[in-house]
Amino acid sequence: VSAGNPFRMTDDLLVQAVERLRRLNAYMMPPAPEKTLSGILCNWLPADYKQFLGMANGCQGPGIRLYGTEPMPLAGGQMEPDIFMATQRAKADDMISGGHALGRAGGGLLIVHNEEAGRYEALDESCRDVLYEFTTLAELLDHWLKIAERRIASS
Repeated sequence: VSAGNPFRMTDDLLVQAVERLRRLNAYMMPPAPEKTLSGILCNWLPADYKQFLGMANGCQGPGIRLYGTEPMPLAGGQMEPDIFMATQRAKADDMISGGHALGRAGGGLLIVHNEEAGRYEALDESCRDVLYEFTTLAELLDHWLKIAERRIASS
C-alpha cells in the first residue's frame, strides 16, 4: 500500500490511537480471533472497526468504552455487552434504526456507526441527537483521547 493511500494513513492513525489508549492504562481485551472477524456476524462492521477488534476485542478507556464481539468483564462481576447485544438493545429502545451500537462515551453518549451516512456518531442518549460526527474510528478515538490527555496534564 502506498504512503499516499488514505486507508493506510487511517490504519496508522488507528494503531497510534490504540497505543495512546494503552499508555493511558485503558483496559484492553485480547484481540478478536481472525475466525471471528472474518465470520458472517462481522461482515457488516466497518473495516477500521474490524481492524480495532484485531488489536483489542473491546476496551474501556478514559471517557470511552468500545464493545467487542464478546461481552467484556468489568469490575464487580458486571459484564459490558458485546456489539451484537448493544445493537439489538439500541434498536429496541429506538435509539438507532440502522447501523450498529459500538460503545459509550462520557456524558451519556452512545457511539454508533451510521451505515447510511457512512460515519461514526455520538448520540445523546436522553434526546437522541447526534452531538459529534466522525469519518473514521481513529478520528473518534483521537477526540476522546485528547480530552483525557488534557485532563491528565492539568491535574
